[in-house]
Amino acid sequence: MQPRLFQCCPRGSDRMRDLVIPISILILLAPGLARAAPGSEERGRSAADPAAAAPLTIEAAVSRALARAPELEALRASEAAAEARVGQARSAYYPRLGADVSYSAHWPKNELAIALPAGLPFAITIPEVDDVHRFRAGAQVGLRVLDLARGPRVEAAKSSRAAEAARTREAAAALAYQTRATFLAGLFARDVTTIAGESLKLALAEEKRAKLKAEVGTGSAVALAQARVRVASLSAQLRQAENELARYRQQLQSLLGLAALPRLEGELGALAGAAAPTRPLGEAPGVERLRAAKLAAEQAARSTSRGFWPTLSLLARAEVGYPNAMKLEWGPLVQGGVGLSWDFYDGGLRQKQAREAHAQAASAAAASQAAEESLRRKLIDLAARGRTARAELESAREILTQTEVYLRVAKAAVEAGAGTALDVHTAELGLDRARIAVQQALLQQALVKAEAMMVHGISSAGGRR
Repeated sequence: MQPRLFQCCPRGSDRMRDLVIPISILILLAPGLARAAPGSEERGRSAADPAAAAPLTIEAAVSRALARAPELEALRASEAAAEARVGQARSAYYPRLGADVSYSAHWPKNELAIALPAGLPFAITIPEVDDVHRFRAGAQVGLRVLDLARGPRVEAAKSSRAAEAARTREAAAALAYQTRATFLAGLFARDVTTIAGESLKLALAEEKRAKLKAEVGTGSAVALAQARVRVASLSAQLRQAENELARYRQQLQSLLGLAALPRLEGELGALAGAAAPTRPLGEAPGVERLRAAKLAAEQAARSTSRGFWPTLSLLARAEVGYPNAMKLEWGPLVQGGVGLSWDFYDGGLRQKQAREAHAQAASAAAASQAAEESLRRKLIDLAARGRTARAELESAREILTQTEVYLRVAKAAVEAGAGTALDVHTAELGLDRARIAVQQALLQQALVKAEAMMVHGISSAGGRR
């Protein structure tokens, strides 16, 4: 059966699995850890680090990760491209303006072929009406007044733009979850590191006392050996915990693009108890993206079908030229008219394209419904995991309370000569496990809330983004 710890991240996610597996290692460090209050500073942080003066909260980390993520920049560029395509589709409603200048030379020239009767009492000169050289300079304007396909084209472009925006929000929610999960794991590693460090201090003191008692003859070699084994075990566990803390800090440093990561600020208890924002699953970015893709495909099919009908355009042109109006001189020329274009047969291309678009719309509709149902099942799973984490937290806190009582009784028994050092050692191990279990339950609760935000497509804890 899969350990519950592995369920703090989406199933099938290698990236999150890499994040969670080291957490399980930290939890296994619980046996043998001595008592310490979680929440003290991370070890290994240089006092000369200028960023250490500014603590980093979980929401500040999320905001910075979202602001500098290259993957989101790429998606925002795709949004800009989709916006440009909307403008391209709308341009079909505007007139087309153009201008041109031309020169040409040709031979032979055009001439007036007029046969004059002989014997006229006066001379008639036939003027030249053409020249070898021709010049033209003009401007034209065209306006399409009837095009039944352009309206659906604009709507299809708008729906594609909405799909790209939803894709960006979906990626932002996933990145926010990755940042939150890494931050929470860092807080957990920090707490385990603190507990291991303080436990090692107590173990060293116990070893020293056991050694003195053995030297003066009031202690036993068994008690000294137990103390030394505890010190060796805790030393190894502390190094492992510190390594995990460094790993999560480096991951956060990469996510935030920082040269030096500030001190992590926050407590698992407060983050686990905070309410997570929600929204209807129909508004989740993944569902909205597929719904927008469906609308885009439907509008594309409508535009293709309407392409069968003719288009009507108004045309006008004004120019100056030489020669002009059968005279060897510069002069104006104005033209105007109406153009009708009708591609009434294209071998069935339009029909097949419309059929393809309808099939794409049906696919997107089914995928949208499937995505919403999948998100609903994830929320059911998260709710169950949340209930389990709350139950484990209550159990761990009760065990912690009873173990503290047991430890006090064991120490009193040793002082009275009615108990052994082994009883105290066993009680200390149980107390350490209970304290780690409390932190683990809090981590699970916080991770469940973070994942629920991702399922709803929310990247900011204070809003609906």
